[in-house]
Amino acid sequence: MILMWTKKGVALLCIGFLLLFSGLVVKSYQIVVFSVFIFSFLTISSFSLRKPEINAVRVLTNEKLFEDGETEIKLQMSGKGFLEIRDVLPKFVRIKHGTNRALFFLEKHKTYVLSYTVECPLRGMYPIGPINVRCDDTFSLFYNEKNINSVSEMVVFPKIENIKEVAVRSRTPRVMPGVIPVHMPGRGSEFYSMRDYVSGDPFKDINWKIYSRMRKMMVIQRIMETSSDITIILDAREASGVGPVLSNPLVYSARGVASLSSFFLRRRNNIKLVIYAADIKMVAPGYGERHLYKILNILAGTVSMGDMPLQGVVNTVLSRLTPKSPVILVSSLENDDSIKNAVKEITGRGFYLIILSPSPPDLSMLLKLERENLISMLRGYNACVLDWEPDVPLSQTLEMIPLRR
Repeated sequence: MILMWTKKGVALLCIGFLLLFSGLVVKSYQIVVFSVFIFSFLTISSFSLRKPEINAVRVLTNEKLFEDGETEIKLQMSGKGFLEIRDVLPKFVRIKHGTNRALFFLEKHKTYVLSYTVECPLRGMYPIGPINVRCDDTFSLFYNEKNINSVSEMVVFPKIENIKEVAVRSRTPRVMPGVIPVHMPGRGSEFYSMRDYVSGDPFKDINWKIYSRMRKMMVIQRIMETSSDITIILDAREASGVGPVLSNPLVYSARGVASLSSFFLRRRNNIKLVIYAADIKMVAPGYGERHLYKILNILAGTVSMGDMPLQGVVNTVLSRLTPKSPVILVSSLENDDSIKNAVKEITGRGFYLIILSPSPPDLSMLLKLERENLISMLRGYNACVLDWEPDVPLSQTLEMIPLRR
C-alpha cells in the first residue's frame, strides 16, 4: 500500500519549500523556522495515517438481465474507521438510483449497506468491481487506497422483441409436433383440401354441411403442422461493428437473432446458431428455454472481429444442415465479395434462405445505391432479402416475408 498525497497536502508542501527558499534568500530565521514547522506537521500527519480495515461483499439482485434492464447492487461492509467506498463500474453501466460512492464511519461489529440500482443499454459481459477503499488522515493531507478484489459478472442479453408470426414454411417435417406448417395433409389448423371419406377416418373431420347438401361423406384435410430444423447464421465480422457503439449493425443483428430464436423455440422448433467472425462458432441444435438461454449467453459475449467470408461458412456448415430446411442469415452484407456465390449455392441446394439485413447507419448516396443493387441481385437468386431499417420494428419487417408453399 502506497502513501498518496492529497491536493491539500501537495499545496502545503509547496508552501513549505517556498518559505524555506525565501527565508534562505532574505536570511530570515523566522521564515525558515516556520517552513520547518510545516515539514514537521506533514511528517507527523503521515505517521497518523492508518490502513483501511474493511470487509465487503457484493450482492446483485439479477446477475443476468436484458438490455435496458435494471438490477440492484448491494455492498455489505464491516470494519473500522472513516472510509470512502467506491464500487468500480465498467463503461455503459449507468447508475439509475442511488450512488456507488459514499463516505462511511464504520464501527466494529456493525454491518453497513451501500445500495444502488444500475441499468445497461448494450449487451455484453460486464465485470462489476473491484471495490475501491480510501482512507484519509485527520487533516486530509495524505490517503491510502485499497482495492478489495471482489468482482461480480453481470451478463446483459440482447433485447428480445415480441414477434407474433414469421411466414417460414418447412419442406422437411420432423416427427415432433409443432406449429410450422408443411405443405402436406396432417394435423393442423389451416385448410388443405377435401377428399372422400375412408373407413377409419375420425368423425370430427367429416364436413357435415357437404353431407347435408350432397349426401356424400367428405373429409376435411388440414395443412400438417410440425416442428422444423432452423439454422440462424449471424455475421459478426469486424465490418458489422462499424458505426456508433449503441447502434451499429451487430447490435441490431444480435437483437434480431435473439428475437427469432425466442419465437421459433416457443414453437418447439430445433434451432442451430452459427456465428462467423474471425472463425466459425456453432451452437449445436436444440430446443426449449434452456437452449434459448444458451444462445443468449453466446450473443452477449459476441464481439465484432475478423473477416471470415460467407463462402467459408457455406463450405463448412451447409453439408451438416437438414436438407431443404429454412436458413436465416442475419448480416449487414458489407465488405464480402463472396456473398453472391454463397447465396447462390445455398438456394441452389434447395434451402429456403431468408436474409435479414440491418441497414448500416449514415450511408452515403453511392453506398445506398450499391446496397440496393446487391439486395436486388440476391433476390434474383431466389433468396428472401429483408432490408431492416433500425427505426422500424423487427416484427413489421418480418411481415414482408412472402408466404411460400
